[in-house]
Amino acid sequence: MPVPHIEVQDLTMAYGDFIIQRNLNFTINRGDIFIIMGGSGCGKSTLLR
Repeated sequence: MPVPHIEVQDLTMAYGDFIIQRNLNFTINRGDIFIIMGGSGCGKSTLLR
């Protein structure tokens, strides 16, 4: 059975009234390779912080 290393549940991020990501859920298991892809301004760097 995989061992969760990072788990995100129901994460919403916003700048003021502008919601960047809503209700984000994911699990990264130990040993997984996780890629964050998306266009400019979609919140990739914000998620990593």
